[in-house]
Amino acid sequence: MAAFVLSAFVLAMLPGPATVLLIREVASGNRQRVVGVIGGIEVGIFAWAVLSGLGVAALVAVSALAYTGLRVAGAAVLILLGLQTLWYAWRRRPEPPKPLLRLTGFRGGLLTNLANPKAAVFAFSFYPQFIPHGSNALAYSVLLGTVHVLIDVCWYTVLAGTLAKTRDLWARSAVKRWMERIVGAVLVALGLRLAID
Repeated sequence: MAAFVLSAFVLAMLPGPATVLLIREVASGNRQRVVGVIGGIEVGIFAWAVLSGLGVAALVAVSALAYTGLRVAGAAVLILLGLQTLWYAWRRRPEPPKPLLRLTGFRGGLLTNLANPKAAVFAFSFYPQFIPHGSNALAYSVLLGTVHVLIDVCWYTVLAGTLAKTRDLWARSAVKRWMERIVGAVLVALGLRLAID
């Protein structure tokens, strides 16, 4: 368990689509959406842990069709999130326009995680290493998923709090627009990378 906690903590700190999405929500200044995106990411992580225990993640890992389908869906979600962010950044209006797609907060966090085929492959390869021989795979995967979620919530809460404290620096319209453009471009790049991976 100590090895799992250490590994999960290191993995939580590695930046990816979830981190970029969190930065986007912190930049919006909407605390409810920040909490929502963290909740969505963690529900996705827990779902993959349960699916790993049930063996479903293994099917995604070995099935070319399932992996490709999930990869295309994941790429589409990231690209749409990125384009939406870029659209907001290029509009010079004091109030944000109505979202093209409601992929913010909880929904955005959940879809970003569940539509990521690497999360399925990761769950299939990571969790089984820490399940003792002869244990109930599902029960132990649920336990590991719960620990993983708690570690993730701690990390993302600290990250969101730190970003929120420096938000005044990038709350100025010009800086905020450039920040949104960078976040949008990164989301599109991650989506394109996933699409051609």
